[in-house]
Amino acid sequence: MNGKMGNKELMEHLLHVAVRFQKVNIAGLIEGLSHNEIGTLEMIGRFMLNCPGAKGIFVTDLAKCRGSSPPAVSRTLRSLEEKGLIGRKTDTNDRRNTYVFLTKEGLKKREEIAKNMELLGTGVMARMGTEKTEMLIKLWGELENIIVEEAENLSAQNKKSRRS
Repeated sequence: MNGKMGNKELMEHLLHVAVRFQKVNIAGLIEGLSHNEIGTLEMIGRFMLNCPGAKGIFVTDLAKCRGSSPPAVSRTLRSLEEKGLIGRKTDTNDRRNTYVFLTKEGLKKREEIAKNMELLGTGVMARMGTEKTEMLIKLWGELENIIVEEAENLSAQNKKSRRS
C-alpha cells in the first residue's frame, strides 16, 4: 500500500483482508474436524484444565461461552461424540443438566491441535517478528472494539428509524 488510498478504498481493502483472514482453514491442520469442532474441543479442554475437580462443562455453559445457539452446539457435540472425542453425563444433582468431557481420544486430539497451533504461531511469529506481532495485536484489539461500538450504534439507529 502506498498511503494514497481514499477512505472508500481503505474500507474495501480492510473488509477484503478481514474476509480472507476469516477464511483461513485452521480446520485443515486437523484432519476430520471442522472449525467449530476444534473450537469446542479446545473450550472443553481449557475448562477441564482450569477446573481440575470438575467432571466436565455443562452444555448450557458451553453454548454461552461459544456464543452459539444450544441447537448448534448440540450438533457439534453430537458429531464429536460420534467420533469418540467427548462423552456426556447427566448431572446427578440436577437431572435437567448434562455435562460434557473429553475422552482419552479427545485429550489426544486436543494435544494434536495444540501442537499444530503452536507450530503455526511459531511460524507466523518468525516471519512477522515480535514488534510487528505486538503492534498487530494492539491494533486488531482496537479495531474489534471500534467495530463492535459502530455496529451497536448502527443497530440502535436502525431500530429508531424503523419505529419512526
